[in-house]
Amino acid sequence: MARKLQTLNRTYFIKWTPADVCYLFELKSIKAEQLIQLDELRTRSLIRELYLLACKASLNSINKSTKESSLLSSYAKRIKQISDDYKKLFGRNDVSENVSQIEQINEPTINIDRLQARLFYLITQYSMHPCVHLAEHIVKQLTILCQHPHIELMPAQHYIYCQSINYWRSKLLQNDATIDRPNVH
Repeated sequence: MARKLQTLNRTYFIKWTPADVCYLFELKSIKAEQLIQLDELRTRSLIRELYLLACKASLNSINKSTKESSLLSSYAKRIKQISDDYKKLFGRNDVSENVSQIEQINEPTINIDRLQARLFYLITQYSMHPCVHLAEHIVKQLTILCQHPHIELMPAQHYIYCQSINYWRSKLLQNDATIDRPNVH
């Protein structure tokens, strides 16, 4: 998957694989300081993506992945440290302001942990109050998770989510046995 990587000086378009990203960092002598994004949410997203690439590198091959994995995770750690230093220097944003910014972002890089948390919340609500509307939201959430670009790094979860979609679609068809409670959600 090709991706745009924004630095302070320039924009690079690269194949988003551990080897290609490491090669770019070494070839162009890109420092972690140059990878800080203007928006804090984009910086956090880049940190997460670098950690995911490091995990992918460690899973691929044992010999050369150690170098790639350690390089990518050291970049992620350094970017996080610099970002935290900026926040200490210039002050922290209000938590509600950050949440509203996250909700407004309409990119495929929305935090996969947040999507999974929403799914588990919906399933918990459904277990307490079975409702066709909740099952419909669960199917939508599972579909979003199955289409997320980072799900390929979690093959077990991807398989389970894909298999679960059919189960929850069957719940939609069994609406005669459920009780709708409009005040629940």
